[in-house]
Amino acid sequence: MNFNIGKDILPHEYKGTVYNKDSANRLRWLGRIFFALFAVFIFRTFQLSLQENEYVKYVVSNIDVEKRADIVDRNGVLLATSVVSKNANIKLYPKKVKEKYRDDIANLIHEIDPLQYSVKDAFKLIDSGKEGIYIKKNVDDENAIKKVNEKNQKYNCFEVERFFVRKYPHNNVFSHVVGFAGKDSGLEGVEKYFDKYLRENKDPLKLSLDVRIQNIFHEQLSIAMDKYKANAAMGML
Repeated sequence: MNFNIGKDILPHEYKGTVYNKDSANRLRWLGRIFFALFAVFIFRTFQLSLQENEYVKYVVSNIDVEKRADIVDRNGVLLATSVVSKNANIKLYPKKVKEKYRDDIANLIHEIDPLQYSVKDAFKLIDSGKEGIYIKKNVDDENAIKKVNEKNQKYNCFEVERFFVRKYPHNNVFSHVVGFAGKDSGLEGVEKYFDKYLRENKDPLKLSLDVRIQNIFHEQLSIAMDKYKANAAMGML
Protein backbone atom coordinates (compact mmCIF):
# COMPACT_ATOMS: atom_id res chain seq x y z
CA MET A 1 0.00 0.00 0.00
CA ASN A 2 1.41 3.40 -1.01
CA PHE A 3 0.49 6.64 0.66
CA ASN A 4 1.65 10.22 0.86
CA ILE A 5 2.53 11.28 4.41
CA GLY A 6 1.03 14.74 4.08
CA LYS A 7 -2.08 13.82 2.18
CA ASP A 8 -2.97 10.34 3.40
CA ILE A 9 -2.10 10.44 7.08
CA LEU A 10 -3.20 13.97 7.89
CA PRO A 11 -5.50 14.90 5.03
CA HIS A 12 -7.35 17.51 7.05
CA GLU A 13 -4.13 19.38 7.81
CA TYR A 14 -2.45 19.15 4.44
CA LYS A 15 -2.94 22.53 2.80
CA GLY A 16 0.26 22.81 0.75
CA THR A 17 3.18 25.12 1.49
CA VAL A 18 2.27 28.46 3.00
CA TYR A 19 5.00 31.10 2.81
CA ASN A 20 5.11 33.68 5.59
CA LYS A 21 7.66 36.43 4.98
CA ASP A 22 7.89 37.58 8.64
CA SER A 23 8.42 34.04 9.90
CA ALA A 24 11.08 33.42 7.28
CA ASN A 25 12.96 36.56 8.32
CA ARG A 26 12.81 35.59 11.98
CA LEU A 27 14.15 32.12 11.20
CA ARG A 28 16.90 33.62 9.08
CA TRP A 29 18.04 35.89 11.93
CA LEU A 30 17.84 33.06 14.46
CA GLY A 31 19.97 30.97 12.15
CA ARG A 32 22.58 33.72 11.90
CA ILE A 33 22.66 34.16 15.69
CA PHE A 34 23.01 30.42 16.18
CA PHE A 35 25.91 30.11 13.75
CA ALA A 36 27.60 33.17 15.27
CA LEU A 37 27.42 31.64 18.75
CA PHE A 38 28.58 28.31 17.39
CA ALA A 39 31.58 29.98 15.73
CA VAL A 40 32.49 31.70 19.03
CA PHE A 41 32.21 28.36 20.85
CA ILE A 42 34.49 26.62 18.32
CA PHE A 43 37.04 29.44 18.46
CA ARG A 44 37.09 29.44 22.28
CA THR A 45 37.44 25.66 22.41
CA PHE A 46 40.37 25.82 20.00
CA GLN A 47 41.93 28.64 22.02
CA LEU A 48 41.70 26.67 25.27
CA SER A 49 43.19 23.59 23.63
CA LEU A 50 46.32 25.61 22.84
CA GLN A 51 46.77 26.77 26.41
CA GLU A 52 49.02 24.66 28.62
CA ASN A 53 47.09 23.01 31.40
CA GLU A 54 48.60 23.97 34.77
CA TYR A 55 48.26 20.44 36.13
CA VAL A 56 50.01 18.93 33.10
CA LYS A 57 52.68 21.61 33.23
CA TYR A 58 53.30 20.88 36.90
CA VAL A 59 53.36 17.13 36.45
CA VAL A 60 55.77 17.18 33.52
CA SER A 61 58.23 19.39 35.38
CA ASN A 62 58.22 17.30 38.56
CA ILE A 63 59.00 13.74 37.51
CA ASP A 64 61.51 12.10 39.84
CA VAL A 65 61.69 8.70 38.13
CA GLU A 66 62.92 8.07 34.60
CA LYS A 67 60.26 7.00 32.15
CA ARG A 68 60.85 3.56 30.65
CA ALA A 69 60.16 2.67 27.04
CA ASP A 70 56.91 0.85 26.27
CA ILE A 71 56.82 -2.90 25.63
CA VAL A 72 54.56 -4.02 22.76
CA ASP A 73 53.64 -7.28 21.03
CA ARG A 74 54.47 -8.11 17.40
CA ASN A 75 51.50 -6.02 16.21
CA GLY A 76 52.24 -3.01 18.37
CA VAL A 77 49.66 -3.79 21.07
CA LEU A 78 50.74 -2.31 24.41
CA LEU A 79 52.00 -4.77 27.04
CA ALA A 80 53.71 -2.35 29.44
CA THR A 81 53.86 1.42 29.68
CA SER A 82 54.78 4.21 32.08
CA VAL A 83 52.13 6.70 33.20
CA VAL A 84 52.24 9.61 35.60
CA SER A 85 50.91 8.57 38.99
CA LYS A 86 48.00 10.41 40.57
CA ASN A 87 49.84 10.06 43.87
CA ALA A 88 52.74 12.28 44.84
CA ASN A 89 55.64 12.73 47.26
CA ILE A 90 55.60 15.88 49.40
CA LYS A 91 59.02 17.27 50.24
CA LEU A 92 60.09 20.12 52.53
CA TYR A 93 63.22 22.27 52.10
CA PRO A 94 63.89 23.56 55.66
CA LYS A 95 66.53 26.09 54.60
CA LYS A 96 63.96 27.85 52.43
CA VAL A 97 61.46 28.35 55.25
CA LYS A 98 60.98 32.07 55.96
CA GLU A 99 60.68 33.12 59.57
CA LYS A 100 57.33 34.89 59.11
CA TYR A 101 55.75 31.67 57.79
CA ARG A 102 57.16 29.21 60.34
CA ASP A 103 53.93 28.75 62.29
CA ASP A 104 51.79 28.36 59.20
CA ILE A 105 54.19 25.83 57.65
CA ALA A 106 54.37 23.80 60.87
CA ASN A 107 50.57 23.62 60.96
CA LEU A 108 50.47 22.57 57.31
CA ILE A 109 52.96 19.75 57.94
CA HIS A 110 50.79 18.57 60.83
CA GLU A 111 47.73 18.62 58.53
CA ILE A 112 49.52 16.57 55.88
CA ASP A 113 50.22 13.70 58.29
CA PRO A 114 48.73 14.34 61.76
CA LEU A 115 49.50 10.80 62.95
CA GLN A 116 53.22 11.17 62.32
CA TYR A 117 53.81 14.86 63.01
CA SER A 118 52.57 16.97 65.86
CA VAL A 119 53.09 20.72 65.47
CA LYS A 120 56.11 20.35 67.76
CA ASP A 121 57.56 17.65 65.50
CA ALA A 122 56.96 19.91 62.51
CA PHE A 123 59.05 22.66 64.08
CA LYS A 124 61.87 20.14 64.57
CA LEU A 125 61.81 19.40 60.84
CA ILE A 126 61.86 23.09 60.01
CA ASP A 127 64.84 23.65 62.34
CA SER A 128 66.73 20.54 61.18
CA GLY A 129 68.89 22.47 58.73
CA LYS A 130 68.65 19.68 56.18
CA GLU A 131 68.59 20.30 52.45
CA GLY A 132 65.39 18.37 51.87
CA ILE A 133 63.06 16.09 53.84
CA TYR A 134 60.22 13.94 52.57
CA ILE A 135 57.19 14.81 54.68
CA LYS A 136 55.14 12.02 53.16
CA LYS A 137 55.54 9.71 50.19
CA ASN A 138 52.92 8.32 47.83
CA VAL A 139 50.20 10.71 49.00
CA ASP A 140 46.85 9.73 47.47
CA ASP A 141 44.80 12.60 48.90
CA GLU A 142 44.33 14.95 45.94
CA ASN A 143 42.94 17.69 48.19
CA ALA A 144 46.09 17.62 50.32
CA ILE A 145 48.28 17.75 47.22
CA LYS A 146 46.27 20.67 45.83
CA LYS A 147 46.46 22.53 49.13
CA VAL A 148 50.25 22.18 49.34
CA ASN A 149 50.59 23.40 45.75
CA GLU A 150 48.45 26.44 46.47
CA LYS A 151 50.17 27.29 49.76
CA ASN A 152 53.60 26.80 48.25
CA GLN A 153 53.05 29.71 45.89
CA LYS A 154 53.53 31.85 48.98
CA TYR A 155 55.84 29.68 51.11
CA ASN A 156 58.13 28.43 48.32
CA CYS A 157 59.65 25.70 50.50
CA PHE A 158 57.73 22.60 49.46
CA GLU A 159 57.95 20.37 46.44
CA VAL A 160 55.26 18.00 45.19
CA GLU A 161 56.95 15.25 43.20
CA ARG A 162 54.91 13.36 40.65
CA PHE A 163 56.40 10.12 39.39
CA PHE A 164 55.96 7.47 36.75
CA VAL A 165 54.39 4.12 37.58
CA ARG A 166 54.47 1.03 35.38
CA LYS A 167 51.15 -0.25 34.05
CA TYR A 168 50.40 -3.62 32.46
CA PRO A 169 47.13 -3.45 30.46
CA HIS A 170 46.77 -7.25 30.20
CA ASN A 171 47.46 -7.93 33.87
CA ASN A 172 48.71 -11.49 34.48
CA VAL A 173 48.24 -12.76 30.90
CA PHE A 174 51.83 -11.74 30.08
CA SER A 175 53.28 -11.44 33.58
CA HIS A 176 55.34 -14.65 33.26
CA VAL A 177 57.18 -13.15 30.25
CA VAL A 178 57.04 -9.37 30.64
CA GLY A 179 57.78 -9.49 34.37
CA PHE A 180 57.64 -6.21 36.28
CA ALA A 181 59.71 -3.16 37.17
CA GLY A 182 60.40 -1.30 40.40
CA LYS A 183 61.05 2.38 40.90
CA ASP A 184 64.44 2.48 39.22
CA SER A 185 64.87 -0.75 37.26
CA GLY A 186 63.35 -3.95 35.92
CA LEU A 187 63.04 -6.72 38.50
CA GLU A 188 61.74 -9.73 36.57
CA GLY A 189 61.26 -11.05 33.02
CA VAL A 190 61.68 -8.84 29.95
CA GLU A 191 61.62 -5.76 32.20
CA LYS A 192 64.83 -7.00 33.84
CA TYR A 193 66.52 -8.63 30.81
CA PHE A 194 66.12 -5.53 28.63
CA ASP A 195 66.39 -3.04 31.50
CA LYS A 196 69.18 -1.01 29.88
CA TYR A 197 67.26 -0.63 26.62
CA LEU A 198 64.02 0.30 28.39
CA ARG A 199 65.76 2.96 30.47
CA GLU A 200 67.78 4.52 27.66
CA ASN A 201 65.41 4.43 24.67
CA LYS A 202 62.14 6.06 23.72
CA ASP A 203 61.15 3.62 20.98
CA PRO A 204 58.99 0.68 22.16
CA LEU A 205 60.56 -2.73 22.67
CA LYS A 206 58.72 -5.07 20.29
CA LEU A 207 58.41 -8.73 21.30
CA SER A 208 57.46 -11.75 19.16
CA LEU A 209 54.40 -12.37 21.34
CA ASP A 210 50.90 -11.99 19.91
CA VAL A 211 48.16 -10.73 22.23
CA ARG A 212 45.43 -12.56 20.31
CA ILE A 213 47.11 -15.95 20.50
CA GLN A 214 48.18 -15.44 24.10
CA ASN A 215 44.62 -14.61 25.14
CA ILE A 216 43.37 -17.80 23.49
CA PHE A 217 46.04 -19.83 25.29
CA HIS A 218 45.21 -18.19 28.60
CA GLU A 219 41.49 -18.84 28.19
CA GLN A 220 41.90 -22.49 27.20
CA LEU A 221 44.43 -23.23 29.92
CA SER A 222 42.13 -21.64 32.49
CA ILE A 223 39.28 -23.85 31.31
CA ALA A 224 41.51 -26.95 31.53
CA MET A 225 42.78 -26.04 34.99
CA ASP A 226 39.23 -25.59 36.22
CA LYS A 227 38.06 -28.84 34.60
CA TYR A 228 40.87 -31.01 35.97
CA LYS A 229 41.34 -29.07 39.23
CA ALA A 230 45.01 -28.51 38.30
CA ASN A 231 47.40 -26.31 40.22
CA ALA A 232 49.19 -25.15 37.06
CA ALA A 233 49.06 -25.49 33.27
CA MET A 234 51.33 -24.74 30.33
CA GLY A 235 50.83 -24.42 26.56
CA MET A 236 53.31 -24.38 23.68
CA LEU A 237 53.01 -23.01 20.17
